[in-house]
Amino acid sequence: MSEAALRERLVALAKESETECVDGQHFLGVFTLDSGFRYGLAFDDELEQLGWAVGTDEGMQLFAERNVGHFVEVLEHRRSDFDEQLERGATELGLPALETLLSFPALSLIRAVLTNFSQHFIGLGLRWLLPSELRALRKEIQRVADDKLMPQALRELAAHLVVPDSD
Repeated sequence: MSEAALRERLVALAKESETECVDGQHFLGVFTLDSGFRYGLAFDDELEQLGWAVGTDEGMQLFAERNVGHFVEVLEHRRSDFDEQLERGATELGLPALETLLSFPALSLIRAVLTNFSQHFIGLGLRWLLPSELRALRKEIQRVADDKLMPQALRELAAHLVVPDSD
């Protein structure tokens, strides 16, 4: 399947009133984590704006740098468990599992965590990375490895993950 298939399925679910309307956008919860927060896809009628959001008691928060804190809970789960839960939720909704998984902003989340969060979350972010994601975050990982204020174990982990320059 393709991203187009994901979009087609979202349009169909919206037409069938299988989505929630929150803040003028459709929200389709894909999975729920321990906090009770529901993570899912948010989109407008024309699918011009499609992204991940978290549903909380306060409403829906779209994934953006200013509210990454709503998404860091996912890092507290093993990446393989998280991916399985996301794929299972997508399949139950009739969404293409791989496209739904790939649409999750994992790189943006980890980049924000490595740049702006506590040592605890930086460690979780480093451990959450997939090998295929290391090159894209090389600069941020190197910054952690070089930061003398970071605990030695965290610096060593980051140094181990730094992908050599391809030059």
